[in-house]
Amino acid sequence: NLRAIYLEELGDRACAESVYRQASEWPMAGFNLALLLHKSKRHQEALEVIDQVLERSPQPAYLVLKGDIVAALGQQSAARLLHQDAVGRVVDPTKQSVWSLGWLTRCARSLGHEDLVQKFREASAAQIEAEEDSVLQGALLPERGDGNSEMREAA
Repeated sequence: NLRAIYLEELGDRACAESVYRQASEWPMAGFNLALLLHKSKRHQEALEVIDQVLERSPQPAYLVLKGDIVAALGQQSAARLLHQDAVGRVVDPTKQSVWSLGWLTRCARSLGHEDLVQKFREASAAQIEAEEDSVLQGALLPERGDGNSEMREAA
């Protein structure tokens, strides 16, 4: 999956697609394949892939992509229902990854649900802060005030 992401960023979409397909037994690689196909305007193929991903892993963020694909196929009402279903599945935003919350925030904004946008942003910010705090656990930080360049442990 990571190799395919790098290939895609380098502009080698054909090779990226091949690698995504090889790794598509994992839901995230399948999601990325569907996203690549969607960006390449191969929407029907993307829809088939994201449907397979959702069968294995019904994550709300994956449903957001399905809604985007359905919208690109001209089915705006169905896309809106999929997007509403995606945000409606999130009972506790703190249980979603920062990545997923990004997709959900965009989706909630497109639906005009500013209250959900705020909840998703707050959950994301809290997770990012917690990750930053955990990185500092046990780190040595310079002491301030006395001019010495001594180090201290982070709390």
